[in-house]
This record gives sequence, C-alpha cells and structure tokens, in this order.
Amino acid sequence: MENIKIRDYLFENIDLEYKKFYEKLIPEEDKILGVRIPIIRKLGKKIAKNDAEKYLQNPLNYYYEEKLLQAVVIGYLDLDIEEIFSYIDGFVYKIDNWSICDTFVSSLKICKDYREETFEYLNKFIDSNKPYEIRFSIVMYIFYFIENENYLEKVYTIIDDIK
Repeated sequence: MENIKIRDYLFENIDLEYKKFYEKLIPEEDKILGVRIPIIRKLGKKIAKNDAEKYLQNPLNYYYEEKLLQAVVIGYLDLDIEEIFSYIDGFVYKIDNWSICDTFVSSLKICKDYREETFEYLNKFIDSNKPYEIRFSIVMYIFYFIENENYLEKVYTIIDDIK
C-alpha cells in the first residue's frame, strides 16, 4: 500500500471526538488525527501481510497515527526474532510519547516466544540516556517477563538499578 493511500485512509477514518480525547491524554503530541486504535490495527495487519518490507523502508512519520501504524505493523510481522529485533532497532528511536511506546510493546507478542533472546536484547535500551528507550525496555520487561518467576528477580534488579 502506497504512503499516499495510507494517509488518505487515515484521514477518511478521523473521529474528532476521539481526537479531542487523545489530545488530553498526550498533550505533548500536537499532530493527532483522531483515528481509533482498532482501525490502525486492522490497517497494520493488512500491511504486514502484503507489503510490510516496502512500507517499513519509507514510512510516513508526521502524524501520531503514522508512527502508531509502524509500531503495529512491526508487531504483526511473521519473521524470525532477529529480523524483528532489526525492525525494533529502526523504530525505537522514533518513540516520543508513552502511547506509542506502550502500543508498540503490546504489539510485540512474538517476544513472548523468544524470552531469553528478548531479555538479552533489551539490555542495550535499559542503559540508554534517552527516556523513551528506557521506558521501552521497562514496559517490555513488565509485559513479557514479570509474570515469569525465572525473570522476576532479574527484572526487579534491572529496574532498581536504573539511574
């Protein structure tokens, strides 16, 4: 799907009430269209199944929903975990608010199947000096590791050591 068609689709699905609501939730984000998350997820699934690689090579980044779409597309990719990590690397630096971060993390369900690899992979973000990279790793630990007794103490130690 071409970027212009993606943007057109987003504009066709603007909900002004939702936009007002989200502007209150994310006051630092000034480019919210007001497209509901289920609509973005539906579009993300379609892109992930058809032309994800092409889309992710040159995605649009202007609107909040365009960044959110990238996050969910990456989460829907059917690739090996190392390729997923590569796409995560290319996206994490774009995270600039809690909503993008938390939606991205919740979309990365494949990481649950690769806990050991993911746990090690997250180390590079926890030591970052960028707040949203740190948040990304913390939310990943909470989503995918805290309920697992094998990781619970490790997660507490990592979070406790954050400076």
